[in-house]
Parts: sequence; C-alpha cells; structure tokens
Amino acid sequence: MKRLWVGICILAVILILGATVTCYTDSIQAHIIHHIRLAEDAAQVGQWEEAAGMLFRARGYWMQRQHLVASVSDHEPMEEAESLFAQLEIYLKAKDATAFSACCAALQATVRAIGEAHGVSWWNIL
Repeated sequence: MKRLWVGICILAVILILGATVTCYTDSIQAHIIHHIRLAEDAAQVGQWEEAAGMLFRARGYWMQRQHLVASVSDHEPMEEAESLFAQLEIYLKAKDATAFSACCAALQATVRAIGEAHGVSWWNIL
C-alpha cells in the first residue's frame, strides 16, 4: 500500500511541475514577442534607438531564461532564434527596415512555436 501512495505522490509532483513549466514557458515567450514587436514597430518608423533598446531587452530576457527553456524544449528552434537575434543586430546596424521587420516576424514565429509546443492543447496531449 505504501508503494501505491509513493507512486501517486510522484505522479502528482510530475503533474504540478509540468503545469508550472507550461505556464512559465508561455509567459516567457509572450514577453519576448512583445518586445520584438515593439522593436519592429520602432524600426518601421525610423526610430532606431528605440528599436535597439527593445531588441536589447528582448535579447536580455531571452538570455536570462535560455537555460531554463532549453531544459524542457527542443534545441533546434532555440538555435534558430539565436541565429535570428544575431541577424537582427546586423540589420539594426545597417538600418535596413525591411530586412529588420522580416527578421522580427520570423523570430516572433519561432519564439511563438517554442511557447506553443509547451501549451495545453488537445494536439499536445495526443
């Protein structure tokens, strides 16, 4: 009977940890996407200093939480996001609004995909 209760406790802990990671990962991605969107909007109107600040905030937030997200997610989209952050810095220096906006859109889609992979949905449960 002890083994049954130990097993139930272990499963409950795993369930709680899974739910916590799901909520936390989703909030991380939403925060990053928000700052990338603000950087994109600023670049489109030629406010490059503001775009740089928003990109710096998004990158900093990404770097602070990168190891936590990497521990629970696939590494391929994370590497793609790193590549896109590097490309954004080049487009920012060149002040190329079109390429910067396109790269922001790609980065938003990649970061959103990382968050959605851990969201609670019927296709993730199956």
